[in-house]
Amino acid sequence: MKSIVARHLVWVAVAASSVSASVSGCNKAATEAAATASPSASHPAATPPPATPPLTPPSPASATTPASPGTPAVAAAPIGWSADLRHPPHAAHAKNSDALALHRRHDYEGSLAGFEAAIALAPDYTMAHYNRACALSRLGRMADAATELESVMRTDLVEFGKRLETDEDLAPLMAAAEGARLLATRTVITADYAAAVARGIPVVTYDSERIEVGASQSVVGKRHRAGVFLPDSDRFVPITPVVEHSFGVVWSSATSSVIVLHGTLASLYWQVFPEHFSVDVYSLTSPGTVVASAPRVDGALARLFPAVRGDTSEDAEDSGWAMAFGSINVHPFTDGVQIEADVRGEEQVTTIRVDIAAGQHPTAARAVRPNTALYNVRVVEGVVSESLLPAGYSFHRTQLTVPGRQEPIELGRMQGFKQLVVASDQSAAFVLAVRADCDALEHRLVRVDLHTFEVRQIDTGRTGATLVASPDGTLYVQLGAAAKRLAPSGELTDAALPAWMHLAYPNVAPDCSM
Repeated sequence: MKSIVARHLVWVAVAASSVSASVSGCNKAATEAAATASPSASHPAATPPPATPPLTPPSPASATTPASPGTPAVAAAPIGWSADLRHPPHAAHAKNSDALALHRRHDYEGSLAGFEAAIALAPDYTMAHYNRACALSRLGRMADAATELESVMRTDLVEFGKRLETDEDLAPLMAAAEGARLLATRTVITADYAAAVARGIPVVTYDSERIEVGASQSVVGKRHRAGVFLPDSDRFVPITPVVEHSFGVVWSSATSSVIVLHGTLASLYWQVFPEHFSVDVYSLTSPGTVVASAPRVDGALARLFPAVRGDTSEDAEDSGWAMAFGSINVHPFTDGVQIEADVRGEEQVTTIRVDIAAGQHPTAARAVRPNTALYNVRVVEGVVSESLLPAGYSFHRTQLTVPGRQEPIELGRMQGFKQLVVASDQSAAFVLAVRADCDALEHRLVRVDLHTFEVRQIDTGRTGATLVASPDGTLYVQLGAAAKRLAPSGELTDAALPAWMHLAYPNVAPDCSM
């Protein structure tokens, strides 16, 4: 078995060892290990924080900064990124690293000058701005430090908001009057982030990496980050930290959560699978907060719960499990997630399910959680889903039953996983089928007129695809690598997403050659 280090598909993170966002620059070895993980978190920060507390829960959503009684409210500064901040220029990164070395030697005047030199080279370099605030705090310039930190939190609350109480460099600032005001400002910004989730388009950012899979190579994603795109301001608002070894991310509006699977992967013949992985469930109402997690799940779930499988022999889960591993099913529920996978023995296939809930250790489950959507996480090919159907809708083979009509509607060839979304004006239902097998990766999108019940094909092709509905009811579809806006009429237009943002991980065609 050939190990493949550093991977794949998704958003998020936690297990402290795998989430670079919690690592800061005082520990040089830890910083260097994290140096490639994130636009903000991947570069040295001034001091390593201890355990991270949850962010302050948002108060009612606010679009303004609190004003004193009798004074007009002041419009809040924008939140999120107006450009791709993931990779600051090398020269700026070098300046930041040199300044950090001075900072660790308590030369705060020298480090301040160095951080400002990095900012001069890259004005949007968020980590250098954060480090500048740390130096200002050490030098007693509290007002300047607070101003810098407010700007940094607006740009990336998930990465920097949690550091106010944990970074020793900020202790002088937080003990001053400016510290209390900064905490109040963070509460407002947290509410602004939650409001952005409620109106933005779910998107993901990631880097690409080429790896060997079977007899060929595939391009896979790494360092994923979940967020929302705000079309009215052309800004990306990050909702989760970067995850270095991520291979699956699920955005569940129904449960107000994002589920991320991450861990080091290995390959065997045409398959890529995790030997161990972590599962984290992030809140969409309090961005950056983990509501449930399993820090280390054995990739062979049979070893985790041998009694479920009914076979405790050591060799029973080796190559048999590896060869049977094709995907992990994810079922989000309100306070956690259920994951399941098939374990292939010599004579039978056993489905093993694990419930991961808030405040509990992972437990074995005998049945699928009721009323939960299905998301199928495939390490190489991507994430495909089987949506919960609205009341009155049902599938039977290639036929669809809709409210107000007794006779089923024939859709034609619709193989694989199916998503169904009803247009906001109730004029049509869109059905997307995605098939991802060794011999084919293909999609078919059809429109069903809910007045005439006419079925019209909108798009088909040998790529993966996904349907996304924004909170305002606007529909978007990703066809391979292309993101499109989908009108109720079925017209497809460019979604106008920046090139570095994606509605979902573009599905990659599997190669099952040996």
